[in-house]
Amino acid sequence: MLAAVAGVTLAATGAAAPGKTRALWIGSSVYATTDGTSWRNVTPSDIRPPAAIDNVAFPGGDDGWLVASACGSGQGAVYRTGDAGRHWTRYPFQSHYCQAGSNFLVYALDSHRAWVVRNEPAASDASLFGTKNGGRTWRRVNNSLPDNGAVTFVDGRRGWLTSGRLFRTLDGGKTWKRQSLPAPRGFQGKLLALSRMSFTGRQGIVVGEYFRKRDVLGVYRTSDTGGQWRLVATLPGAGAYVFPQFTLSSVSASTAWLLTSGAKPVAYVSKDGGRHWARHPLAQRFFAPVALSARVAAASNFHGLPYITRDGGRTWRLLRL
Repeated sequence: MLAAVAGVTLAATGAAAPGKTRALWIGSSVYATTDGTSWRNVTPSDIRPPAAIDNVAFPGGDDGWLVASACGSGQGAVYRTGDAGRHWTRYPFQSHYCQAGSNFLVYALDSHRAWVVRNEPAASDASLFGTKNGGRTWRRVNNSLPDNGAVTFVDGRRGWLTSGRLFRTLDGGKTWKRQSLPAPRGFQGKLLALSRMSFTGRQGIVVGEYFRKRDVLGVYRTSDTGGQWRLVATLPGAGAYVFPQFTLSSVSASTAWLLTSGAKPVAYVSKDGGRHWARHPLAQRFFAPVALSARVAAASNFHGLPYITRDGGRTWRLLRL
């Protein structure tokens, strides 16, 4: 139920913010843009079957990270770019198993520091790797994370693991402790999954899905870099047993997109830090949104076709790449 989240700077005009590279990952291809109008295929040329892309992250500017592997082979690689995907440097890595749900999820803090989670849900196992030198070398930070999921860090020590529970680390991922979230009324102890977090300075946002006869989404905000989380909104749930159920993409501390993929998929857009949301029913399910402003976002449907909206999620058109 987890998907990578892309954070994008909001332009004052409400148009896509120029100058900051964002990436749309669709199956075996990655496309980059700075304005939502012009897109370039930036897929590393040496990634060929049986190798496949596991995850992509562009933390800001022209810096980008990509993880690819051939499952079960022991062969994988981390790619780094400093020029928005025009050139990539390849560093050897490993591979994950081939069972359903096995993957790598990368979180990049900057051009030097990044973490990769190896998720093996069939084996109830997850491990964490980290680099401080741009991917040249990797160390195993934690061999047994408390759950499968995705990590988010705000510096070299403070980070979170989001899964079916919330965990926090203060030592770079070596040790983790549970962090509580205030559940929506009537849903105490019914948390199913959490989105990946997104931070803008001290402000952060995360969304959790709860189920008790019906499912709801709780939107959480922090203003003290994750010390405390407040429930600021409750939305109708995504609908059970759809993967991924909901995906979050933040544009700034105030603007965020939330796409749900249940029986009646919806695009939600907030302009006030998640307290209130505009709701727009979708004709089809989308996931992995790349938000560029309060009006512009791109996403993939479940058939691997890219779509874009330029009116705040009301209408979506096929994106010609």
